[in-house]
Amino acid sequence: MIRLLSMAFAIVVLMSCGAETENAATLDVAQLASGNSLGSVVVEGAVVWDDMGARLCQSLMESFPAQCGGPSVAISNPEAIDANFDESGGVRWTPSFVTLAGQFDGTKFTIE
Repeated sequence: MIRLLSMAFAIVVLMSCGAETENAATLDVAQLASGNSLGSVVVEGAVVWDDMGARLCQSLMESFPAQCGGPSVAISNPEAIDANFDESGGVRWTPSFVTLAGQFDGTKFTIE
């Protein structure tokens, strides 16, 4: 019985370690925009999409329609985003942060 409980505890500990590693691997937009993480990345931020293109933003400014606040990165294929958008005046934005996986080449982010 004790052996079974020990094994169950070990499994729970290992699973929680995996979750911490997964969360630690998620970048914010400022980290991504610094250019230190090229290639395959997971990033969290808000999306603002207007006639100039789509951007992944560190934050949303308190404006209407929404605008990027802080660092931002261009998204090359925003049609691949699976999220709800608010829209006004030709601008679309995610009302909350989204987590996206993709490739970053130092200037633009491509969703996988």
